[in-house]
Amino acid sequence: MTDNIDLFIYYLRRHLEVLDAEIAAISAKIAESKDPEGDGYFDSGEYFMGAGLAAVQKYMTETFCFFKVEQAKALDAGPKLAGNVSFAWVVWCAANYWKHDAEWWKGAVAIDAPDSDGMSRVNISWPEGCKSKSNVARLKNFGRFGDDYICSVVLAALVEKTENIRLQSVLPHLKAWRDEVEKLSQL
Repeated sequence: MTDNIDLFIYYLRRHLEVLDAEIAAISAKIAESKDPEGDGYFDSGEYFMGAGLAAVQKYMTETFCFFKVEQAKALDAGPKLAGNVSFAWVVWCAANYWKHDAEWWKGAVAIDAPDSDGMSRVNISWPEGCKSKSNVARLKNFGRFGDDYICSVVLAALVEKTENIRLQSVLPHLKAWRDEVEKLSQL
C-alpha cells in the first residue's frame, strides 16, 4: 500500500461509474437488437468507452506529474499486455485514438480505380504519419483502423474475458501501474 494519498482516484472512480451505467444500458440494447451495429449501439458504446479511457489518461497524467516521473518512463511501467506493450501505453494510445481519430483519417483512406461496374473499392489502413505513428504502432494488436471499435477491443483485453465489459475493471491495472510509478519516483 502506498503512503501517499491518491488525490485523483475519487473523481476517476465516480466518472467511470457514470459512464459504466451508460455502457450497461447500451449493452442491454445490443443484446435485444437484431442489428446492433446498424442501430448505432456499437458506436454509442465505443463513444462512452473512449470517454472513459480518456478520463483514465487524465488520471495517469495527474499521477506521473504528481510523482515527477517522466511521461515515457511512467507509461512503460505497470502490467504488460499483447505484444509486451504496457497497460499504460495501450490506454494512453486508445485515449489518443478516441480523441484524435478524425485527424488520423488523412492519408488512411485510398480509393481504387473504378472496376467494370463503375464501383471503386475503398481501402482503409492505419495511418502512418505525424503524431499518430507511435500510437498506431502500439494499437495494431487491438484491431483495424476504420473497421474495428478500437476502444471496445482495448477495454475487452483489459477486463480479461469478463462478460460485463466495464470501465471500472481497469482500476486494478491502474493501481498496479500507480504503485510502480510511485516506486520510480523514489529512484
